[in-house]
Amino acid sequence: HRIYNEKGRVESSFIYNNGILIGEGIVRKDGSKDGLWLSYYDSGKKKSKGFYKNNVKYGDWEYYYENGLIESKGLYSVNGKQDSIWKEYYSHGGLREEITYYEGIYEGLFVAYDDTGKVIVKGLYIDNYEDGYWFYNNGCFSQQGNYLQGQKIGEWKSYFNNKLIFKGSFQNGTPNGEHIF
Repeated sequence: HRIYNEKGRVESSFIYNNGILIGEGIVRKDGSKDGLWLSYYDSGKKKSKGFYKNNVKYGDWEYYYENGLIESKGLYSVNGKQDSIWKEYYSHGGLREEITYYEGIYEGLFVAYDDTGKVIVKGLYIDNYEDGYWFYNNGCFSQQGNYLQGQKIGEWKSYFNNKLIFKGSFQNGTPNGEHIF
C-alpha cells in the first residue's frame, strides 16, 4: 500500500502479509526501498529498523528479538555491507559479541562473551582471517596461541581448570615438533 503526496511522489508505504503489517517505509514505483524502514514480526512487535538507499541497506541498523530487546546493531556501508563495530546480544539483553567489519568482512577486534558477561573468545581479524594472539575460554577449558592468516602458528597451550594439559607448536596450521599432552 502506497501513499502519495500532491506532487505524485511516494510519501510512505506499508507491506502486509495476510492482512498483517510486516514492513513500512517508502517503496518507490520501481519497487526499490528508500529511507527509514521498519519491519515487524507477525505479532506486531518491531523486528528491525534502519535505512535504505536505492534498495540497499545503509547507515545504522537495529534488529530486535520479539521480546523487544535488541538482537544486534551496527552500521552498513554505502555498498550495503556490514561496516564498523557490530554488537550482538543475548535474548535477555546481555552482550554476546562485538565484531569489527570492513565492507562485510571481519577486520579488527572480535570479542565473544558468555551469558554472564565473561570474555570467552578474543582475537583480531585481518582480511577475514584470524591473525595474532587469540584466547578461548569455555568454562573449565581454555586455550591460547597465535594465528597468521587464519593458520595456527607458534606455541599453543590448552588448560583444564587452570592447569596446563597441552603444549605444542604449529607451522601454517600443521603440528610442528613435540606436542605434550
